[in-house]
Parts: sequence; C-alpha cells; structure tokens
Amino acid sequence: TGEYGADTIATLRALRLVTVVWITRTGPHRPAARGDGVLEVSEFSHAALAAGIELAVSGDAPEVEAPLDEAAEAAAHASAPAFDPALRGLRVLVAEDNPLNQTLITEQLTTLGCMPVIVGDGRQALAVLSQTDVDLVLTDIHMPVMDGYALIAALRETHPALPVLAFSAVTGVEQAEEWRRRGFANYILKPASLRQLETGLMALGLRGPAPEEAATGPAPAASLPGGTLDSADKARYMAMLKDHLSTDLPKLAGIVETRDWSALRDWAHSAAGAFLIVHEPEFAAQCRVLQRMCDVAGGWTPDIAAHALALHDGLRSRFGLDEPFLH
Repeated sequence: TGEYGADTIATLRALRLVTVVWITRTGPHRPAARGDGVLEVSEFSHAALAAGIELAVSGDAPEVEAPLDEAAEAAAHASAPAFDPALRGLRVLVAEDNPLNQTLITEQLTTLGCMPVIVGDGRQALAVLSQTDVDLVLTDIHMPVMDGYALIAALRETHPALPVLAFSAVTGVEQAEEWRRRGFANYILKPASLRQLETGLMALGLRGPAPEEAATGPAPAASLPGGTLDSADKARYMAMLKDHLSTDLPKLAGIVETRDWSALRDWAHSAAGAFLIVHEPEFAAQCRVLQRMCDVAGGWTPDIAAHALALHDGLRSRFGLDEPFLH
C-alpha cells in the first residue's frame, strides 16, 4: 500500500522474488508499470487491484511508463477532462446484477467524485436503504429476486422523495414515458460515457457535500472507461467477461435444461449489457432477440430453445471456453 514507500519497493524489487502491486490513493484505475516488477493501482478500484494481482501472477506486466517531469505532468493534468465538482461526495446506490456493468459504473462514478454503493438486485437495495442514507438510486430494470419496477414501487412508499434513475440499454420514447409514469426521475443509457453519466446526474440538480468536505476525498482521475473503451481497457474488460462466462455459460445450460423461459429472459437481458461494454454487438443483438422471444411467447418454445443453444455454442467458440455443447 501507499505507506510502504520507495525504499520498501526497492528492497522487494532487488529480491526479484515478487511482483509488487503498489496500492495508492492517487494510483490509476488499471494496472500501470512503475518499474521492473512494480505495478501501481488505485486503492479505490477493486477491479484495478484484481487486474494487478492477475498480471502479477501471470507475469504479463505492461510496459513501464516513463516518468513525467513537472511541466509534462501539469500539461497532462490541464488536458484531462474536468467534471463538475457538484457531484463530489454524492452518494449513489446502484442496483445492477451484471459484474461487468457493476465494475464499469463503479469506476465511472468514482471518476466523477461520487461515492457508489453497488448491490445485485432491488431487495439488496432496500436492505442498504434501511441502514444508510443515499442521494439517489440508479437501477437496472430486469434483475433477479426484485427487479427495477418492483424496487421503485417499494421506494415510492418508503422513500417518496428519493430520486430514482432507470439504468438500461433499452430506451425509446414509449419506454421513457412508461418509466416516468412509474416514478423514475429520468434514465441513464447503458453503457454510458462519462459525459453522459455526468449530464444525467447533473440534471437532477443534486449536490454533494460542501466543497471543503469533499476536498478531503481523493481527486478523481479522468482516464477511466466511458462509452468507448481504449485497447487496454477493452482487453481488461474482455478478460473479465471471459472469466464471468466460465460460470455464466453453465448457468445458461441449466436454464435450457429446465426450460425456464423467465430465467432465460433475465439472463439474456443481463448478458446483453456486458457484450455492449466490450463492443460485441452481434452477441448483444442475439441476447436482445432472445429476450424479446421470451417476452412474446410467455413460455418455453422450440424456437427459444434453438436460439439459446445457438447463442451458447457461439459464445463457447468465440471465447474458447471448455464447457461441453448442449444437446
């Protein structure tokens, strides 16, 4: 961690027995090489830490970044996008079941200076709200256990003044009107760029703590993934997706075997968002088709089974996973 300092790192490097993952308050949100056998990550990103550990274990370290002199560092800071300080310290409860979406929105909200709390479904969100206060809720619509519609219905009873934003890749005039009727203040497109997310939050007119209070927190970085991932971020998220699919494809297999059309619809919705993040639009489109088929049929059909099987086998082939084909 940051308090160990350069002397300790130099000693560990001299031993050449370990790769040092240096965790600092001002570190990057993806592992950056700071020397032979030294990676630096932010202490505010679990994803960055996990990626750093994975790189340390595999031995595949990124190239060392040349240190910036003071003038270059000042120029780099000046060219970084500035975000509205009103969002600093804003407490945002996010209900989202997909791990990739959870990681991305956490990193983005942290970049904007917000304080995200991430849960996997509406019931968990209500449990958090029974213990702590937040400034707003950002919720996916289709989730297991309790979906976004059930969550906002409950919040209208227990927290009527709390702003709730829909968080969805499925948008349109009719959909937006339905969300407003149900009580959503607005919606955030998934996946959103940093600017889109900032604009959506600022439209609520909320403000975080007073500037002197927010100033005690870490200064947000400005180089985190937005709507378009750079090559390094795409590789990181692609590795996360592959790891997620290693457990998610067997789940899909179980759903097909039990012919659970409702569970399949939820699986397809969640998976589509992950494929959009890593720019795999064909798989995202197949998930959307499968979701619509489930919605229209309202039950299990041979066409749904055939589409699910094709998607399963296509994912297995694309990502080189060893799970056997379904029959």
